Amino acid sequence: MSATLGTKPSQDRVREEVDDDVMEAFDEEKQAFRTSRATVADILKEDEFDGAALDELIASQKAALDRLQATPIERVLEPVGPRRIRTARPLQTPAQEEARRSA
Repeated sequence: MSATLGTKPSQDRVREEVDDDVMEAFDEEKQAFRTSRATVADILKEDEFDGAALDELIASQKAALDRLQATPIERVLEPVGPRRIRTARPLQTPAQEEARRSA
């Protein structure tokens, strides 16, 4: 990624730290969504529909989304700077990169 963005090693280290912070936030909230299918299935299996349990599930997912939205994802590209972000080539697969070089 640093070759694509033209960043320095110090910028890469900062970006990697921010990447780790963002991924950690996603990992912490993952459980709120991972169990939702099983929870909905359990609610529907009951003899009587439990709207309160479904509301609780929805509320926990909304809270998890709110916490994720508070995670500053835009910080991932902060070390790169706005000028480099605008001029960076889109990420390409190795095959696409090879085709570009040989053209």
